[in-house]
Amino acid sequence: MSVTNHTPGRQCDECEGFCLRLATIDEANTALAVAYTHQGRLQACEALIKAGQAEAKRLRALIAAKRNGAAA
Repeated sequence: MSVTNHTPGRQCDECEGFCLRLATIDEANTALAVAYTHQGRLQACEALIKAGQAEAKRLRALIAAKRNGAAA
């Protein structure tokens, strides 16, 4: 299952959040909004944290590249 067909409940319990491992911030937020079990909310929160860290890394690299380009 992928994040595009993520549904809370039985399917998510079966994959233990595996479908959210590459979720974007928006996808993880959506999963969190519709989660109705503590386990589902935890999985969505963990996906949201991971997505936020990935976005922060991407933005840091973009800022560094712009700084290096401006310094050259």
